[in-house]
Amino acid sequence: MKLQELFIQNPWWEDETKIELDRHILNFKNSSFKWEPSVLNEMNLHDEGIYTLRGPRQIGKTTILKLLMYKLIKEENLPPQRILYLSLDNVSSKEELIDILISFSKFRRRTFPNGLLYIFLDEITMVHDWQYAIKYLWDIGILTNCFVLLTGSSAHDIQKSKERFPGRKGSGKDLVLYPATFSEFVETIKNARFQKYRLQEIIGLTEDEIKNIEFETSSVYDDFQLYMLTGGFPLIIDEFLKTGGNSERTLGIFRDVFLGEIERFGKRRVTLLQITKKLPEIMGRRISWQALKRSVDEVESIHTVIEYVETLALNYMIGIIFFLDINSKFIKPKKSKKLYSIDSIITRVMENITGKEIPPGFKVENVVYCHLVKLHPIESGLIHTEGPYFWYSDRGKEVDFIAGEEYTPIEVKYQNRIIPQDYQTMKRVFKKGILITKQTFLKDGNIVGLPLHSFLAIADFERNIEG
Repeated sequence: MKLQELFIQNPWWEDETKIELDRHILNFKNSSFKWEPSVLNEMNLHDEGIYTLRGPRQIGKTTILKLLMYKLIKEENLPPQRILYLSLDNVSSKEELIDILISFSKFRRRTFPNGLLYIFLDEITMVHDWQYAIKYLWDIGILTNCFVLLTGSSAHDIQKSKERFPGRKGSGKDLVLYPATFSEFVETIKNARFQKYRLQEIIGLTEDEIKNIEFETSSVYDDFQLYMLTGGFPLIIDEFLKTGGNSERTLGIFRDVFLGEIERFGKRRVTLLQITKKLPEIMGRRISWQALKRSVDEVESIHTVIEYVETLALNYMIGIIFFLDINSKFIKPKKSKKLYSIDSIITRVMENITGKEIPPGFKVENVVYCHLVKLHPIESGLIHTEGPYFWYSDRGKEVDFIAGEEYTPIEVKYQNRIIPQDYQTMKRVFKKGILITKQTFLKDGNIVGLPLHSFLAIADFERNIEG
């Protein structure tokens, strides 16, 4: 990469006001959904460290980088020459990446021998074996006294990065930027905030506390109906708030994200299309790989089916949750799985591709899944070997989700009338649980029932993340 291209990507080196004219900054300022996700709080901008930020394409990772740079330049008066932004679309190898970062560090250290340098590398996964480059640069001291943030749209190499960053120093963490939760949605559009409860704390709520939650969360019921339509991708929300819908062009962007990413990993779009045609029929239902293979004649083997669905999961498109043995607390990979999408826009894309509608009940269940994923580790993307889970008995009785450190059972019954039989399995097998309803609040021993909008407003889905 020529030096001239570095200046093109970093125009604030010559004129710091250029950060205000950056496309992502302008789009954020003009957006009707100015979301500042909680993941920002996980980064210490004033300490050295190597951070990775993963998440699906179009979720706003580049915007996060630019907002952090804007904060450093405009709010903290940091000399912009101490900041490097680099989109890695045109970096061909780890050797080229090493050369660029060594050159930047040596040149800037002449002017700024002390203090942090800031290195923002966008779509690091475009560079094959990038982990070797970053580890090498750390080992030889080039990244000492640097804040480094690497973004990527896949979890294919997270395990590699952990293996190659042994004893990583500083404040670095591996983070994921998920779509905005309902709580973040209402906080952003109307500054509505609610007291938060961990899942186990929800089970312990008193009847008086439940009545108070009913009163307070009634103000966001209509907002939840909107959230069910938009989901949590900023681009979708912004356009919907401005126009009352989403254009074919915008839906096409997400269709390309869903289908196009598969080709980066040596897979065929036509094969993915064949598998996708079946997905609306099985979302949220128990399914085996064998059964999915039998229903897709054009796919030659079970191995192919698994590879394609797991690639979607590693790209933060489709989640795979497993049966949990409640005695051993281990999953049973050979038993049935369930599939969910990471956001309602991905659900809409699947419906658009196939012409098949996913039943409303499963869409509601999917929204619950989209929130529970934040409580669990990220090493395998959306292949949820460490939760959330689900459970079913030999007789077919099922609990939709088991989530959180306390293995809290959660059952979704989005219906007008609730009777004790609706939560009988949770009560009999687990002796506790959260029942997600349409409009019913209830307390029956260690069973607490909350309408979905209330549950999503008050549940704490943040997970403590270690470096």
